Amino acid sequence: MLVRTNAIVLRRMRYSDTSIIATLLTEERGVESILAKGARSPKSRLAAMLEPLEQIEVQYYVKPGRELQLLRTAERTLLRRSIQSSFEHTVAALRIAELVLRLELPGHSHAEVFELVEETLVALDMTQSATTAFPIAFALRYAAVHGFSLQFNALDTLPPGNQSQPFILRLDRGTFEPVSDEVAHRGSHSDEVSRVDVQLLDHRTIVALKTLGHAPLDHLGFEQFDSTVIETCSRIVERYLEFHFERRLRRG
Repeated sequence: MLVRTNAIVLRRMRYSDTSIIATLLTEERGVESILAKGARSPKSRLAAMLEPLEQIEVQYYVKPGRELQLLRTAERTLLRRSIQSSFEHTVAALRIAELVLRLELPGHSHAEVFELVEETLVALDMTQSATTAFPIAFALRYAAVHGFSLQFNALDTLPPGNQSQPFILRLDRGTFEPVSDEVAHRGSHSDEVSRVDVQLLDHRTIVALKTLGHAPLDHLGFEQFDSTVIETCSRIVERYLEFHFERRLRRG
């Protein structure tokens, strides 16, 4: 069967002296591994089309039961100038691709995931700053697409002006819950905190997570995020995804 679909290149690797195996996120069929025969030969244009983060239209042959499909053609459909030329943009985009590679099941079509990756990369490519925010923003939206949205109702229950209240994140429920002064004083190693396997979180971090998860992606470049808060948000979201998808996100 010949399939024609839009795709985003997540990863590529050499195969033999002249060929390439590319892992694609396709609009029609989810994550697919494709063999591009002769792609590394001097006269082939396919190698340029199969660079990570390229957006392309592909045609490939699918054989039921075969894990590696055979590429027929590939054509670039969108040029992402900042992602291809800026180190910071490239790193942020590769983190998004890595998350999809680790969490998305091959061969399972999920149109919302493709749309989310496409939308995030477009916004990232257009921004001039705050590139480190985009992988976190993507991860929060990715969790929501799969039914694991973080809930921020706890912020609405705080008395006006009370921003010193510490919280813990219930990984199983995706909710932030206030903790007592006694538990907060004992710190992250208290029994109540260790049960949910996260550190104590302050108001500023939770507000940042809410902004990252709900602000329009094309507005993130205008937000001001403290680097320490971004690092904390990244760790929290990583552990949240690992809990719900039951997979490790970090190597080693």
